[in-house]
Amino acid sequence: MNLDTNKGAGGRSVKLDKEIILTVYGNRHESILLTISEILYRFKGIFLKSDFNRIGHQFSGLMHIAINHMYLKPFIACLDSLSSFNVRFDTQILQKQESQELQEQIRFNFEVWGEEDSEFRLKLMQLLTRHHLVIESVKDSIKLDASGIAQFNSQISVATSFVVDEQEVEEDLQALTEGKSITVMLLNQELADGELDLQEAI
Repeated sequence: MNLDTNKGAGGRSVKLDKEIILTVYGNRHESILLTISEILYRFKGIFLKSDFNRIGHQFSGLMHIAINHMYLKPFIACLDSLSSFNVRFDTQILQKQESQELQEQIRFNFEVWGEEDSEFRLKLMQLLTRHHLVIESVKDSIKLDASGIAQFNSQISVATSFVVDEQEVEEDLQALTEGKSITVMLLNQELADGELDLQEAI
């Protein structure tokens, strides 16, 4: 991705020439996302991608941020000043090659649902690894149906820098779900024009 500019004070353009990965985790800090957004706005940066999860009072977030090099150290210093027993931050400055690798990755989203099956979950993870699809995030939920049978729903985001044979992935998914009360929905890779093609494997 070719980083754009962001408007600074007085409407002047600020080049976003630095990228960082920000990890935040802690507990009992309901306004942490708002706080980070306000700080990033103050230092003329933007979120390129973010994933934030919360269970009870515990939370964790992973954020890919672009910012101008002049504001990088003040931004990190401001975050460090907020670190406490309840909230902790970790920042990693991306080198140019790392940034390009992140940007050149192809991303897929999966949604999987059906009767809870631990063996299927393990085989699905093995399948993704075999196709060089690196798991970026997994969001799980399990509920009991009227018969007391556990039904699960998983949203899985994966990425790869490899050329993926989409048809082969689909065929493997179909084979994996054969004979099971499980459905896998595959959101295909992002196309050059940004369109998405949706297919289903049952």
